[in-house]
Amino acid sequence: MLPSNMAALLPSTQCLSLVFRNPGWLGSKGQLHCRAISTLSATPGVLTTGQHTVRRKCFSTQNGVGAKPSVSTDDDKNQRTLKEPEKSKPSIAVAVSPPRASNLQIAAAGGGTFVAMSALTAIDLALGHTLGSDTVILIAPMAATASLIFGAPAAPFSQPRNVIGGHFASAVVGASTYKLLLAFPALKPLGAALASSGAVGIMMLSKCLHPPSAATALLGVLGPEWVRDCGFQYAIHSSAGATVLVAVGVLVNNKIHSQKYPIYWW
Repeated sequence: MLPSNMAALLPSTQCLSLVFRNPGWLGSKGQLHCRAISTLSATPGVLTTGQHTVRRKCFSTQNGVGAKPSVSTDDDKNQRTLKEPEKSKPSIAVAVSPPRASNLQIAAAGGGTFVAMSALTAIDLALGHTLGSDTVILIAPMAATASLIFGAPAAPFSQPRNVIGGHFASAVVGASTYKLLLAFPALKPLGAALASSGAVGIMMLSKCLHPPSAATALLGVLGPEWVRDCGFQYAIHSSAGATVLVAVGVLVNNKIHSQKYPIYWW
């Protein structure tokens, strides 16, 4: 009797008669040899059954008699094509810049920066008259710090730990780098790079990264003579100025502009 798996492949009674006339086409367990399928096909390797095209498969003896053949039809291929998602080419996403701040926010940031820098200037002048001209807390990086405190009060870089700790650590790095250059004059061309990179590394290690503070370290090497001469007292001066800005930021942001500041203290 012709195996069921073989009958499923044969499209007509004419093919059946050919199989019975050629017993050598059947294997020991009734499997149909590949050469038999090729002979039966109008096109080598293809058997046509109705509107479906069945691809030739060599049946292994492991399947045994009556095992379901592993065949694929054109309809199956169409279904697989529908199921498989098309692979899209990677594209570079173009981000859209955030919207501009409102007029009220701009006015609040500008007004807060004005108040903070005015207070810092007044305290700097008072300390200069009282303690001497070498006591200076008003340095260029403080303007960048004020822009963060009032322009982006919720940013991590604007929090008190980052502001005060960043300026203190960077001033220590700047003073240390200057002393290193005095001991090794050959390193002077690398002074700016050593101070800036050292400040960034120390701030990240101490969890107080504050970008404007990198300029504080640079001033310790390339700044005016009074900065270089005051040594490690430069760290006290810069952190005192940062403390003044934070205090004004707490007052102006919370009481006047109704913005929560700081998000965290330490």
